[in-house]
Amino acid sequence: MKLTLRSAALPALSKWLCLLFFTFFSSAFAFSQTVTGTVSDNAGRRVNAVTVTVKGTTNGTTTDSLGRFSIAAGAADVLLFSSVGFVPQEIPVSGRTVINVTLLDDSKNLDAVIVTALGISREARRLGYAATKVNSDEVTVNRTPNLMNALQGKIAGVNISGMGTGPAGTSKIRIRGQSSISGQNNPLIVINGIPVDNTNFGTNPGNAASDNSIGVRGGGNTSDGGDGLNSINPDDVESMTILKGAAASALYGSRAKDGVIMITTKTKNKEGGIGVTYNMNYVLEQPLDFTDFQYIYGQGENGVRPTSANPTSGQWSFGEKVQPGMTQNLFDTVVPYVIQPSHVGNFYRNGQNFTNTVTLSAGTERGGIHLSLGNLDSKGVVENNTYNRKTINLGFTFDVTSKFSFSGNANYSKEKNYNPPNIANQDNSIPTTIANLANTMPLYLMDQKKYNAQGNEYIYSRFMNRTNPYWVLAEQFQNIVRDRLFGNISMKYDLFSWLYIQGRIGQDYWSRDQDYNNFPTGHASRAPAPAGFVNGLYTQESRRFREVNMDFLVAANKQFGDFGVNVNFGGNQMKRRSDLNSVQVTDFVVRGLYTVQNGRAKDPLYDLSQRGVNSLYGSAEVSYKRFLYVNATLRNDWFSTLAPENRSILYRSVSVGWVFSEHLKNQHWLDFAILR
Repeated sequence: MKLTLRSAALPALSKWLCLLFFTFFSSAFAFSQTVTGTVSDNAGRRVNAVTVTVKGTTNGTTTDSLGRFSIAAGAADVLLFSSVGFVPQEIPVSGRTVINVTLLDDSKNLDAVIVTALGISREARRLGYAATKVNSDEVTVNRTPNLMNALQGKIAGVNISGMGTGPAGTSKIRIRGQSSISGQNNPLIVINGIPVDNTNFGTNPGNAASDNSIGVRGGGNTSDGGDGLNSINPDDVESMTILKGAAASALYGSRAKDGVIMITTKTKNKEGGIGVTYNMNYVLEQPLDFTDFQYIYGQGENGVRPTSANPTSGQWSFGEKVQPGMTQNLFDTVVPYVIQPSHVGNFYRNGQNFTNTVTLSAGTERGGIHLSLGNLDSKGVVENNTYNRKTINLGFTFDVTSKFSFSGNANYSKEKNYNPPNIANQDNSIPTTIANLANTMPLYLMDQKKYNAQGNEYIYSRFMNRTNPYWVLAEQFQNIVRDRLFGNISMKYDLFSWLYIQGRIGQDYWSRDQDYNNFPTGHASRAPAPAGFVNGLYTQESRRFREVNMDFLVAANKQFGDFGVNVNFGGNQMKRRSDLNSVQVTDFVVRGLYTVQNGRAKDPLYDLSQRGVNSLYGSAEVSYKRFLYVNATLRNDWFSTLAPENRSILYRSVSVGWVFSEHLKNQHWLDFAILR
């Protein structure tokens, strides 16, 4: 086919091309401007801690104590305002530089149905304790490898902190503060009604310390190997419920002493029909440098700069006053004695997270299915740190008859985490060295001179356990590979319209293989090996974990005039087993070959842990005219790991909720109020 343009048509065509060109570039490269303003409630009071974000980006801020905010946004952008207890709002910038917003109280949120303990759905107003529901869009708006980090600052009473230990790092979660000084303070994670393991690895040195934290052997490696939440693709989450306080989590027993995070994954297309969705996200992470060092006096000690080949400090900036033309001797090399600002910004790179998810979903009146394939590629801010996660999630639900239904889900993940950075130590810890590096130490020279003539670490400081960060990048390695499969299947039968019985079985299984050279050969702080060997320390570990939960539940909900009764009775059997095979070797025959067979001294370790818990539990609610609710729960656990005479433990809770706004029908200043 041949296309011919007449000369008379060219001016008109060029006009349209210019118009399209201008429209595209003006929208794609819209100039940013600073937008300021205040946020108030419907009574005119200023609201602090309101999250303000530019829609479709990770650019965000929060209002100060006077309700003020300032954010960079394009003239055509849309600002999102959200806060607990208020209706979220979207406000177009429309070229304005000052925007004042009034948020409306979200009274409807307290009438919403949320998933509570044991997977039971209830109205929020009926609860005598605090519970917060989080929708899927709040999990995915700020995309992070660990889905909980996206909720920082968004849930009242819940403190969430990313550890800054690489893209697969642990998410530190605290619900209403610390409950233990020496023990663990992590909430219980429940996915689709079944508890799952959220063990984090390597954040505390030593061997296995508790159910929720496992350390590493031999020192020299205090990296963060991640937690169980890393296995979840945020695109598969439908909603989350956070149960706060003892009364909220008592039905889960001792495992829930720090609260419960309940995650519900997708099982069908709620809009009906068949749908295919492709979701791509790219997030750029920039290291922040908050150091405020002095740049008047340079490297050295006692007011003297290093002028000889012998290393002095490398970690101190107590030398001479920096003047033009001065020199210093580092690594037996004479270089200018000048300030080297921002070691943090010059050493670290920008991190990247690239996510792709393809979802196939179908839904009818009788059920549906949700199948997703996800891939996450991450690069940490440290040069050799990468993380890849591949996930397959299958969820389904189906009403066989008007009385009988079943549902289930399965989630498989394959995770590869390479070289998570060491933290909270000196040996091989890059952050420790960078933060304490002398202010006239040039990074390029440390890179060039990381090896001495023997191929070992070049000693640049008398603090030899402050390892050269470029030597760490070149010599130390850590490989972590985890396969994980968790899921459950449940069946429910309605005996009557007000009474049903449910059975459920779920399993969480993972295998985790890890190997790392705690101290590479040639490490400056390690003693020499015996004759015929080279020094070094290498560890190889293989872990297996399986937890199976089986439970049943009988639930009744009946109305008797002004009174309502809701009763639940159930039981659970939990069995858990974990295996550890570990071998650590010291010194090597062949330099640079890190294998168990190449080691001189071998230290094998096998650890087996098994436990089981049998439980019976029940809850009851009595309500009166939808304004007074009394809830009580009772649970008894029998532990296999305790002595027979002391293995039975009973947990109780009672809560009362009084919706006193129901007695104030003729007023207009209060929409909803409850006293718990």
